[in-house]
Formats: sequence, C-alpha cells, structure tokens
Amino acid sequence: MTKREAQEKERQIIDLTRRYMSDAGPILLEMREREGWRALGHKSWTDYCKHLQGRSEVHVMRLAQKAEVERNVEARLPMRHALKLAQLPSAEAQRIWRRPASRNLTVL
Repeated sequence: MTKREAQEKERQIIDLTRRYMSDAGPILLEMREREGWRALGHKSWTDYCKHLQGRSEVHVMRLAQKAEVERNVEARLPMRHALKLAQLPSAEAQRIWRRPASRNLTVL
C-alpha cells in the first residue's frame, strides 16, 4: 500500500468512526432511557452494555452519556468535553456551554 492509499484509508476510518459515534449515541440513549435493555431480557443497563459486541461496556455507556449531554446543550461535542459536562447537573452544563469559550477553559 502506498502512503497516499494509507492516508485515504485512515481518513475513511476517521470519518466512519465520527459517524458511528454520532449515530450510535442517540440510539443507545433511547435504549437506556426507555429501558429497551429490559425488553430484550437483560437484568440492567450495564448487563446490556456488556452484551454488545465490538465495544467495551464503558465505551457504550460513554456514547449514551455523550448523546445525553449533546441533547441537553443542543450542540455536538467532542467526547472529552461531553464527559466533563456530564459530571454537572443539566442546567449547569447548559450554562457553562453557552458561556464564551475563553472562559469555559478554566471551568472544565
């Protein structure tokens, strides 16, 4: 494989990963909130996350958590920002997200 081909494949991987994270999170959040895991016979949300193949249970939980924060602040966020905001009450996360970016850096 040439360097150019490898760079193109890498770009495709990055694009697919971003799309996966954007698409899977809201679906996982709905499964958690509406207890789809229970309808499938799992004992808990954690048990359901362990059941999903291809991703660790922690990653699955984080995708749902990221989607919840994004819904609350009405914006797409990088995972690390979403996980920081997830530690706060929803109203506080919204307030921090809406502040000018230069001031957010000291809070997070």
